[in-house]
Amino acid sequence: MVEKDFEDLWYYVVAEPTDYHVDFKIYVIEGRKEDGTPLFHEKGKRSSPAPVDKLVDADVYAHGGVKWDGCSNWSIDELDRCMLHFCSKQQAQDLGLILGECYNMARTLCPKWDGD
Repeated sequence: MVEKDFEDLWYYVVAEPTDYHVDFKIYVIEGRKEDGTPLFHEKGKRSSPAPVDKLVDADVYAHGGVKWDGCSNWSIDELDRCMLHFCSKQQAQDLGLILGECYNMARTLCPKWDGD
């Protein structure tokens, strides 16, 4: 398992690689502790902020996987709880950017990678 904090995008990614694909869980960073530790939205809470620092206690924003050939499938878990909400155009664009970063991670983590 590989975890990566994308501070500039306000997303945190957990990747589980295998020989032919990488599974991902994407979390939204809701804030940070004074020491820089990311805080996530507490599982099941309807209002914000509801910060927790353990992933086991946090809502998964999206999950999916990227295969060795570059194909991917994604589920946006946030849509099961609510509509997607962005406070700016940049936040909307960042969703696409974090999916692109997952591809970058798959390219390096998947031993049989032969994708784009």
